[in-house]
Amino acid sequence: ISDICQRELRNQLLKRTGEAWGDTAWLESGTKPLQGNFDAFTFDPNGFKFHFAPYQVSAYALGFWIVEASFEELADILLLDGPVAAVRSSIKDECG
Repeated sequence: ISDICQRELRNQLLKRTGEAWGDTAWLESGTKPLQGNFDAFTFDPNGFKFHFAPYQVSAYALGFWIVEASFEELADILLLDGPVAAVRSSIKDECG
């Protein structure tokens, strides 16, 4: 999750500002592979969305960040036939 989020956040910053990440200490600290860094998440039939508050990965002025990761991207850490599969199926049924 850490690698996926770091890669996507770097891409998002480039799109938002036209600049690459200068000092990466904030980004790396806020996306270290620690549970607390990924406590804020949601999911839908397509995958997870990891939410990063201001100051977690960048300056407050840059706002909130959301990284989307598909179930397939997370396949090596998720049991796709476990609870996620049941919830994913249920959501797809409700959403069409």
